Amino acid sequence: GRGVGNGREGIGGDWSEPEWIAFPPPIGWRLQYLALETADRDVLSREFDAQGIEFKAGSEFAWLNLSLGAVARLRAHTGFPCLEHWADPIRKCLKVLGRFGTDAGGVLVEAAGMWKGEAATRQVALVAERQGERIPSLLAAIVTGALLRGELAVRGATHLSTCLPIEHLFDEFDRRGLRFWLKRHHRANWKLLTEIAEVQR
Repeated sequence: GRGVGNGREGIGGDWSEPEWIAFPPPIGWRLQYLALETADRDVLSREFDAQGIEFKAGSEFAWLNLSLGAVARLRAHTGFPCLEHWADPIRKCLKVLGRFGTDAGGVLVEAAGMWKGEAATRQVALVAERQGERIPSLLAAIVTGALLRGELAVRGATHLSTCLPIEHLFDEFDRRGLRFWLKRHHRANWKLLTEIAEVQR
C-alpha cells in the first residue's frame, strides 16, 4: 500500500498493525487494521494540518479480521492471491456473514499532539446503532441536500471545514439517529455529546 505522512509518500502494508480499539456503545472493543489504500488521505492531512494520517478498519468478527490479515501478509510476500479476481465472490460471502452480525457501525477519529507543552490525545466518534453502513456516504448526502435546497452558495471544490457550519452537520447527523461521543484521553470514559460545542471545551 502507499502511505502519506509528513507530506511525503511511503510504502507500507495493507491490513497490518492490528490494534484493539474501544468504541462507544453499542460497538465496544474492535480489532482494527491499518488500511493504507484509502481515498483522500492527502486531503485530510492538509485539512487538519496533520503531520500524518492513518486509517484503520475492521469488522465485528475478530476471526475475519485475523483471516484478512493473514491473506494480506501472504500477498505482501508472494503477490498471491490476486483479490481483484475474487471481488464478486468475496462480496457475496460478506453479505451472507452480515446476517449473523449487527448493523451497528461507527467511525472514530483520534487526534494526538502537544497541548501546553504536554502530549495530549482526544477521540471523537460517530456511532449509528443501526444501518451503520450509511456513515461513509452521509456527508455527501447532507451536502447534496443543502445544494438542492439552495442552502449552500459555494460552487466547485471547497474545503471540508468550511463547506457547511459544523453545528449544521451535527444537527443533520443527529436527525438521522447518529450520535457523537467524546473521550478526552485514553483513560477517560466515553461521553455522549448533546451539542458540538462540547468538543471545543
